[in-house]
Amino acid sequence: MSSRALRKLQKQQEQEIANASLEESDDDLHDFQKPQTKFNAFDLLESQDVDDGSDSEPSIPEPVQTPEKPFTPSKPTDTKKRKKKKKRAKKDAGATESKAAAAPGAEESELDEIDRALKALSTKNPLQIADGNLDSQGDAADERLSEELDELLAIDQRRLNAINEMKRLFGNVVLENTNETTSTGTGRRNRNQPVDLGRALTGRYNPVSRGQDLAGAALRKNVLMQAKDEWPRATSGGLGMEVVNKLSSDQTEYKLVHNTAYKDAQRQFEMCVESMEPERMIHHLQYHPYHISSLLQVSEIAKHQGDHAVSGDLLERALFNIGRSVHSSFGNRLKQGKARLDFNIAANRELWLAGWRYIKNLEMKGTLKTAYEWAKLLLCLDPDDPYSISLIIDSLAIRGREHDHFIQLCSHPFFSSRWEKFPNIQCSLALAYFLQGKPADCRSQLRKAMSRYPWVFCRLAQELNIEPIPERIWGVQAPNQTHELFCELYIARAKDIWNTPEAISVLVEVGDTLTATKEDVEHPEITLGVARHVLLSDIPSVTTHLPRYFAAGRISASDPLPPGEPIIDPSLSTHPVRIFDAAREIFGLNGQAADGDLESGQEDSEDEQLPHLHPAESDDNMGEDQADDSPSHPEEYLFNHGLRDLQDFLLVNGVDRGNWDVDGDSNPVTDWVRMLRRLDPDVWDSIIQDAATELNSPLIVDLLLEELRMQAAG
Repeated sequence: MSSRALRKLQKQQEQEIANASLEESDDDLHDFQKPQTKFNAFDLLESQDVDDGSDSEPSIPEPVQTPEKPFTPSKPTDTKKRKKKKKRAKKDAGATESKAAAAPGAEESELDEIDRALKALSTKNPLQIADGNLDSQGDAADERLSEELDELLAIDQRRLNAINEMKRLFGNVVLENTNETTSTGTGRRNRNQPVDLGRALTGRYNPVSRGQDLAGAALRKNVLMQAKDEWPRATSGGLGMEVVNKLSSDQTEYKLVHNTAYKDAQRQFEMCVESMEPERMIHHLQYHPYHISSLLQVSEIAKHQGDHAVSGDLLERALFNIGRSVHSSFGNRLKQGKARLDFNIAANRELWLAGWRYIKNLEMKGTLKTAYEWAKLLLCLDPDDPYSISLIIDSLAIRGREHDHFIQLCSHPFFSSRWEKFPNIQCSLALAYFLQGKPADCRSQLRKAMSRYPWVFCRLAQELNIEPIPERIWGVQAPNQTHELFCELYIARAKDIWNTPEAISVLVEVGDTLTATKEDVEHPEITLGVARHVLLSDIPSVTTHLPRYFAAGRISASDPLPPGEPIIDPSLSTHPVRIFDAAREIFGLNGQAADGDLESGQEDSEDEQLPHLHPAESDDNMGEDQADDSPSHPEEYLFNHGLRDLQDFLLVNGVDRGNWDVDGDSNPVTDWVRMLRRLDPDVWDSIIQDAATELNSPLIVDLLLEELRMQAAG
């Protein structure tokens, strides 16, 4: 046979075997190929319908037969196991149906038990449930007010840049002038020109940056202040910020921190302050170009020299260094109005001082919208207002055309309760309504403020030359020194914003229709924050109304009136407590302070306890006129007026005699030592040490001892 015939025969035999196997397993194949019926939810209702005896049965749709696919031989399946599985499935289905049938009854009984328990609870203590509902409602209201406050204090970082406002006011010519200013001092033709203070502090002359500036490296966005190209290329010096706490009101508290290098620079700064030499402070700044306290101090030196441009530039550099050192989340939290700083931390207070002085610099530039945004930033960092921004924010709002936002601040419950007693807020709020185009609200608020503070509007009418002054406010004087201070502070800032024909017309109209009823007002307190605000404002007509006990001690230019500093009750004494206590301990005085108006018996008893004076030395060293004008107790002069005169003299002239520019041999140093020599020599050293401690300058000890030797030799 051929191979072809053999293959054909083999194929036929295989086909016959396959057909035989198909016939033998026909039943099994039928069960195997039958498609499984899909699960139907109506099957669960079948048993329930049968139990209820219902004649109508749900029609179960027939499973759709799918066309059979060609069969491929496989291993035979075990039909017995399959039947057992089917029986087990039916049992499980029956159990499920019985549970489903019993579920409604169980749920109803469970709900009944819950209702009975709630009813019993409400019967026993209905007030407790009501209190719980009120507490939850109160918490929700407080949370809503907190969110509204954060929205009002949210900061737009673009509005912190004065260049943006100047461009809106004057156009791109501002940028051209800025570029011309920064380009001056470069080139060969300027090489032989003298270097002024502003140019000496730039990157080109800085020993740390080695002549390099921030050109090209100042493109990174800063939270507080954009960098300038001419500033030195240097690090922050060790300044940083970290998160202190996340408050329950969704606010974040931060604090500025110093590393070891920065603390060392701070100690050097304090030594420069003690030396009272401006040149030494400027030299220190050149080697620490981004030290915050040094920048603030040299900025004050430039301001006193009349160089306000350099002063503002140094303030911007200080704010830039703080801005690039903040925490990564500080910028976003500031945008949301949720960033907080603790004023009790000394490092944090540098941001307040820099921000405050920058606000004053912006006022001089006329960029009042930017100044208002910075005032809002300081208010955001601590709404309790340690710098009393509330005493100036009304003026900035009116002059900067931010009266809409100012009205919203005054309407918020947090500020309305705190600002109710400030006359500047209540008076300026009427003007804000006037600018907003609400004459009815303006007259209502103006009438309220005028009935509360008639003396303020009397002074305002005098400043605006209003004739005749309305009868109800004519000749009214402030009832006490506190109201005098607030009145003079408001007049100094607000007389210009009221000096328009429309505002004067409304003021006179309301003043003429004012009733005779006078509203009682709460006397505002001159707190440490208010005193700090007055001292930093440096308005002579206002500073004279500040109680002397606030300015009796040494006031640091880098940290004025820090919190926690002891303040003396004005009803007790006008002298610093620790100074006069030290003097009393040294001189053996009794508990009574000598004020010059004591009874003669008391004066005699105190004179017996005074140290022995030396008439010969007093006659030789004190002139007749000066001896007549000298105080009855030398220690009073040494620790009060004499010490302040000595401090003022050394702040201007320094401790180096070669730099003194005085006529004759009379100056606060010689006068102080002459008064010292009237006392017993045994106490001279201790008094000099105490004076140096009070002035925080050990170098004064050598100066006073040298002056003492010179007078003794002469």
